[in-house]
Amino acid sequence: MSVPPIARRDGIAIGAATAAFLVVLVLWSMLTPVFGAPDELAHFDSVLRFALGYGWAAPGHAPYLNAVLAARSELLTTGPSARPTLEALLAAHPGTSPSTIDQMSQHPPTYYAVAAGLMHAVGFLHLRWDVDLAILRLFDSCLIAPLPLLAWATVRRLAHSNRAGLVGAMSIVLVPQVALVGSAVTNDAPLMLFGGLTIWLGALVLTGDVRWRTTVALALASAAAVATKATGYPSLFFVILVLLVLFTGRLRSARSVAQFVVAGVIVAALGGAWWLRNIVVYHQLQPAGLVRAVLPWPPGHGPNVGGFFVTEWNHVTSSFWGDFGLVPTPTAITISGTLTGVLTVGSIAVIVLFAFRRRSGLRAPIALGALVVTTIVLQLGNNWQSYAATHLVSGDQGRYYFPSIIALVALVALGLSNAVRSEVTRLMVGRALVTLAVLVALYGLVVAFLGFYQGGSELPTPAGFQALRGATTLGSISLLAVIVLTVVFGGVTVVLVWRGLAAPPRETGPHERGMLRRGAHAGTSS
Repeated sequence: MSVPPIARRDGIAIGAATAAFLVVLVLWSMLTPVFGAPDELAHFDSVLRFALGYGWAAPGHAPYLNAVLAARSELLTTGPSARPTLEALLAAHPGTSPSTIDQMSQHPPTYYAVAAGLMHAVGFLHLRWDVDLAILRLFDSCLIAPLPLLAWATVRRLAHSNRAGLVGAMSIVLVPQVALVGSAVTNDAPLMLFGGLTIWLGALVLTGDVRWRTTVALALASAAAVATKATGYPSLFFVILVLLVLFTGRLRSARSVAQFVVAGVIVAALGGAWWLRNIVVYHQLQPAGLVRAVLPWPPGHGPNVGGFFVTEWNHVTSSFWGDFGLVPTPTAITISGTLTGVLTVGSIAVIVLFAFRRRSGLRAPIALGALVVTTIVLQLGNNWQSYAATHLVSGDQGRYYFPSIIALVALVALGLSNAVRSEVTRLMVGRALVTLAVLVALYGLVVAFLGFYQGGSELPTPAGFQALRGATTLGSISLLAVIVLTVVFGGVTVVLVWRGLAAPPRETGPHERGMLRRGAHAGTSS
């Protein structure tokens, strides 16, 4: 099958979808309470320590700044307008707290160095400390804003359908947790971007684009992911598999071997340098940033395998789709458990039953599936080791699967493409999924608002809106403007995508036909 040309209406629709997603991210960045996202306090502290010249401490030896701990303590008593500049906060609370360890030193300093550079560029010492945090949130929002575009490009390439690509793009907002995590201060944001780029570029290679620039870009994207965080490791295995699958049967070509070697050198040099240093210095790939005591099991007792997997399933699925309860509130802030279960089981069923039936070949779905399975195995293995040593199930977070979210979207899209053959039914399914994605995105925002500002009550109240207004770092006018933009961009996007889905399929254009022909030959030029 061929890749269809990009119609003007499709380009406008995907542009609108990407812009709408960015606006939604900005709204989440203003909705989420300060330090209310996963590990945000630690990430913010690490950025500031780097920016202030503390360097990058050894894992387990990075004390929190007293100023950051003081900022957290003052949240409940000091409104945004009364908060001091970072310079004043540091003067009032100098130094560090040796008894309170920031575990982010277990990661490479890549994200924190870039974020620290941004802080210097905006004059962070002379801004209110919460404005610094808001700027970092906006920076991270911009990093993951291309996810709908990457989902569209990947699905369109693999499913040979512009309409499937549009549905894939809209699927990103079906996971509200992506917006919560990606709009916070976190090293997960660049990892989601680099993971998405790796998957898209891998899809290009798997479908015939074997130009030098594509192979090098694939290696650079994977190297950036690995250099950001250990949860980027699966992208390395994905790249190896993509290149092995591509070059199988073509190893007689010196050019193919050269591409494979160059890609390997790039990933090893740029992505593996930090981890090699860890092995040399600490004799471990990733030393723990927060050391927990090893607890022996009582005689006759040991890890509960069933309990471990039940806990993993419950926590990972909940925190993948929407678990916002990481701030002190009287109730859990999660989307419906029933909805979470239906979305999880439904997605798995579509992938397992239908994604690996493509008449045009299985290379792409197998490579994507291997990426997802590798992620699952590595996470379960790491969490099991921790559980066996400490009696605590930790690391069971859905966000660790977000670097592979484009692969998950693509696999579901391939499965639905195989399962639904009628054009009329495909239109109905596509529109139903777009509608579901928008409704779940709105539902996630409402659940978060009610949990953050109304203690989990069932309906919004004036008191809740007043609480949000009083907590907004950038002011109520900015908040109102972003809400209006969300409604406008969201509405326009839905209309454009709705119309795009109804458009008849287009034939392959000359550019795509030429690309596919060139990709079939080992001597493709760059």
